Amino acid sequence: MALQYLIAHRLVKPAPTEPCQTRIRPNELRRDGKSEDLCRELKNAYIRKGGKSYGAFSDDTANCPLPAWIREWLEERLTFTSLSEKIAQHLGMHFDKSETPLNNILLIFFERIEAGDALYIFLLDHTSGQYFDGDLELCDSLYLDTQNIRLAAKIKTAEFFSGEQQNYLSLLKWRGEKELSDAFAEAIGLSNKIDISADTSEFLDLVTHYTAELPEDVAQQTRRAAVEFCLQQDKAGLPVQMTELAEHISVPEQPHFTHFVRTTQPEMKNEWIPDKTQLKNYVRISGRDEQLSMSFASACLGSTVFYDADSDSLTIKNIPTSLKAKLMEHLGKK
Repeated sequence: MALQYLIAHRLVKPAPTEPCQTRIRPNELRRDGKSEDLCRELKNAYIRKGGKSYGAFSDDTANCPLPAWIREWLEERLTFTSLSEKIAQHLGMHFDKSETPLNNILLIFFERIEAGDALYIFLLDHTSGQYFDGDLELCDSLYLDTQNIRLAAKIKTAEFFSGEQQNYLSLLKWRGEKELSDAFAEAIGLSNKIDISADTSEFLDLVTHYTAELPEDVAQQTRRAAVEFCLQQDKAGLPVQMTELAEHISVPEQPHFTHFVRTTQPEMKNEWIPDKTQLKNYVRISGRDEQLSMSFASACLGSTVFYDADSDSLTIKNIPTSLKAKLMEHLGKK
């Protein structure tokens, strides 16, 4: 991980009616194996988290000064330490509007990698734990909760600086504390949100139409390949490039997928961010209630799984061996 800058500040709001206090660290943290491991862990946790919003900074410069500060820093007219201090104070001002008490670490770091430079902003919690010391005495400790991140943002700085794309900013909000999450989102200034659900749905419709006339086994394989490629991109935190994906799913003796897209839906984006939930639902059908949980490949419908809408019932043939064994065992006990 090519970690370039790293700094931490603390934001404390002791009670709902008290102002948010900003405790500023005057210099950057040392970049070593320990700090790189921390940033890598946070970055991977951020990538894995679902429900992020994507878009660009608001054009309202009066209420959203963050893009101007970042541009000054990228142009070397502002130090990273000064940038982080401005961000900390800006967040503190917005958290004053919330009545939610907090005691959090604001961690900001910048990495430079081949896939693209990125500035990360995390609001981290501490959690408590216990351990045995050298004398085997039970002791309490505090440690950073790097897995359960709730408020964070990522800015792809090259795309932001060039202005060529409008999905350079992503934001993770905390559903549990709406007031605090709204204050964080307002401070970051996410605007022009991209509807990743609509983009994914549009893409899956294209795949369905592309495979409609193929033999069923080839069609299923092509759909799975499309979904697997998109999920791999999502796991890596990368957008889907349509031209790159086409090389993985184009079927011999059929029109190349890029040609099919250009002729049937030329307005389809060449690059888009996948919606993981929709992708999984495309190849699997699942549902649950308090008494029943079921999931099966969508290809099973009509072959080994049959749905009767009139009676609202499913008939399943060739059930899994392990399930059959459990059924026989359960029936034998009666």
